[in-house]
Amino acid sequence: MAENDGDMPTVETVRKWAPSSNSRLCPAVRAVRSRLMAVQTKLNAMPDIPQELSLAHEQALKEVWARAREYQSAEISDLKRG
Repeated sequence: MAENDGDMPTVETVRKWAPSSNSRLCPAVRAVRSRLMAVQTKLNAMPDIPQELSLAHEQALKEVWARAREYQSAEISDLKRG
């Protein structure tokens, strides 16, 4: 889809990647399209993330990163001493 400006690839395009007959390829393409459309529908129906939750998540990630850097700095210092 990314190479096709967001549109589903045609059976002919898929056949370039997976050479096969129409009788075998078409049902597989239909199944994949159906699955992708179902996922897209679910994603479109999801509500937006509340701003408070987004900010809390961002802050938590910053704290985890800061703690990881502290541990890393301590390990580097120990290695330099040892």
